[in-house]
Amino acid sequence: MKQIGYYRGGIDVAIGGVAPYADRLLRALDQHHFTGMQVTVIGRKEACQDVGFPKHLVKSNGLIRKLMFHASDSLYHLTHPKAGLKIGPYRRWLSRIHCDMRYDLLHFPFQVPPRATFRCPFIVTMHDVQELRFPEFFSPQERMQRAELYWGAISQASRVVVSFDHVKEDLLKYFRLPDARVVVIPVPYSQCIFADSTNTESAELSTKYRDLGRYFLYPAQTWRHKNHLGLIDAFERVCLRSAEPLRLVCTGVKNEFYQEIEERIDRSAVRDFIHFLGVVPQVDLKWLYRNSLSVVVPSLYEAGSFPLIEAMQLEVPVLCASTTSLPATIGDNRFVFDPRDSEQMASLMSKMASDQEYRQQGIYNSKMRMETLRQIKVGPLVEELWRTTLERPETS
Repeated sequence: MKQIGYYRGGIDVAIGGVAPYADRLLRALDQHHFTGMQVTVIGRKEACQDVGFPKHLVKSNGLIRKLMFHASDSLYHLTHPKAGLKIGPYRRWLSRIHCDMRYDLLHFPFQVPPRATFRCPFIVTMHDVQELRFPEFFSPQERMQRAELYWGAISQASRVVVSFDHVKEDLLKYFRLPDARVVVIPVPYSQCIFADSTNTESAELSTKYRDLGRYFLYPAQTWRHKNHLGLIDAFERVCLRSAEPLRLVCTGVKNEFYQEIEERIDRSAVRDFIHFLGVVPQVDLKWLYRNSLSVVVPSLYEAGSFPLIEAMQLEVPVLCASTTSLPATIGDNRFVFDPRDSEQMASLMSKMASDQEYRQQGIYNSKMRMETLRQIKVGPLVEELWRTTLERPETS
């Protein structure tokens, strides 16, 4: 029986989409029947319980047979590029855990694993190398830390997982990795779902958000590359040509760049119609998705967009940027715009608000795209990855 360690850690949405990816991938794996493998989930007890562990994962097929918790802060946080390099005792901790558990393989669904000397092959997941595409969005220190941490991870990993071909192309180009070391495994689309809402919750949320009226929605942390400023420019143009009041609603973590966004909103003639709600509960987010005119994703760079996928899962129309993985995910260029062209973005937003047939086409596209994407099963792909890595763990 091969022992596989799946490192969930203790990260949350403050890091972005990495935590939802880790949880959704694990749920997808739990629905696949593995032969001759036992998987241990490694992570903080609080983080695991927040996403339904262990109740959800100990099911009839018995994939997840063990859960091992540690009481410390997440090892991932301690090696994240913005967290410094305070790693001393944790290297000893992980080495001790490895000796005790005798893993044959470790799988990290993150870009930076804990800094330790592993005695078994391991896999890392590179979600993006955005700093190489948009260095102006990062400070020199951030670029230096990313270069050190990312190269330290991928140079030692037996395999590197990416979700999209464009990320693999970047790794081959910028890091000169052998093609066989980088494996494309799609996002677990079938797991990008929300829990059902009760009638009481729906009624309460209708009351809570009754003043929003008709609105566009953008759920995203306020990183610069998410292009909130471009979206605000486009929304102003939409308001100028609209005969009815419309609103822009943004959710997600407000990080250090939010101050610049807030200053831009204060200068806007439609500032009273722009709402940044911060992080909202999942039940609220689901309601906001379903009752929006459209979700708009104007990002300048996306390794993969959970807001796009979640909106389509709920059969909500989406408009998205023509960048990286977004056009291939949405699958219809009628709903794609140049994120640096505010007029083009505004034109599609106005059309979504005023043309009911166009909006219905967007709803239909979301429904049909998700029917296709849900057919992608990542469990067999991960099993093949694990088996080939166990057979050929070399990193050269």
